[in-house]
Amino acid sequence: MQWTIAGCIALALALGSAEPASAINLVTNGGFETGDFTGWTLSGNTFFTLVDCGTIVVAPHTGECAAALGAIGSDNS
Repeated sequence: MQWTIAGCIALALALGSAEPASAINLVTNGGFETGDFTGWTLSGNTFFTLVDCGTIVVAPHTGECAAALGAIGSDNS
């Protein structure tokens, strides 16, 4: 197969404009990166339920923020 300059340019433009493969977020604010529970509904004992962005002791798996979901003495959801 012989490529022309115009064909190479067209291919490069098509490949350059393609979206990179990435993960799809199935949960709104799944990483708690808004710094709060936006997109989540809390109920029950929410006394020690918080989002921490590096100010307390909760270490995030990825990103900057993590949630502490620690009902003490009763259930939460």
